[in-house]
Amino acid sequence: MDRKKIFIFISLTLLVSWSAAGLYYLSGLEWGTTFSLVFAIIYMFFPLLCTIIVQKFIYKQPVMKTYGVNTNINKWLLVAWGLPVLITFATIGVSLLMPGVGYSPEMVGIIDYLGDLISDEMMEEMPFSPVVMFWLMLLQGIIAGPTINELIQKEFF
Repeated sequence: MDRKKIFIFISLTLLVSWSAAGLYYLSGLEWGTTFSLVFAIIYMFFPLLCTIIVQKFIYKQPVMKTYGVNTNINKWLLVAWGLPVLITFATIGVSLLMPGVGYSPEMVGIIDYLGDLISDEMMEEMPFSPVVMFWLMLLQGIIAGPTINELIQKEFF
């Protein structure tokens, strides 16, 4: 275990993350807007960027090979992508068998269901329809889920 590399990574990550959060706070921007959502998504990539900076630019070592990132598509990657989607649609199918449950492709009533989580202002600022947001979230899960599972598997097993 290279304690110096770990220290550099943690220090750089804290510096970048806290600097970005501080700049956001000092700019006076409000949280709960579309821009804050975009900022939060970008913010989650800061540890990845710091890993690449430490590994590739400071230590001059390969990133992909060192961390076991594999770009080969195999049957387990397809299972990791396909199974959550199948489970999601199976859950929807089973839910539709329940009395009083219906499917609405326009997501009618979603605002009433979510209540205080999404305000009218947030819905007006949404650049996409709720249906598009559903597919974007599904796509994010398909990409992020197997990626995280692969990294954990390489690290601990």
